[in-house]
Order: sequence, then C-alpha cells, then structure tokens
Amino acid sequence: MERPAGLGLSQMEEYRGSADPLEPRVLAVELAGLKGRVGELEARVVSLEKQLEILARHLAHLTCDPAPVARFSRIPEQY
Repeated sequence: MERPAGLGLSQMEEYRGSADPLEPRVLAVELAGLKGRVGELEARVVSLEKQLEILARHLAHLTCDPAPVARFSRIPEQY
C-alpha cells in the first residue's frame, strides 16, 4: 500500500488506520517532515539576521547624526 507524499505521523495514522511509530516508513515520513521544518526555520533565521543587520546600520547612522533622531522624536527639538 503506497502512501501519499508529504504525510506526517498523524496523517499516516488516518491514512493507514493505525501506524506503528517505529515502522521505518513512518520514521522516514516524520524525518522528511522535520527536515522540511528545519529548512523553513533556517530561512526565517537568515531573514531575521538580514533585518537585524539593516536595523544595526540604521542605528549606527542615527548615533552618528543626532538631527534625524530629533526630527522623529516626540520631544521638541532643543537646537
């Protein structure tokens, strides 16, 4: 009996009725699903790292030039 691709353990149980969690096919499906999730999480980490780099550059720029900080501050400029 072939299983549809991309099924996790709970979906395998529904598909087959009762899946033995230690069965090699079930483990392979779970491993593939986990690898996919790891890939998604790695991509999110890379995206967050890029956003942090951009933020760090903006903060570095603001600390070098106080005028933009005053412009966006709610406190009236004291200059």
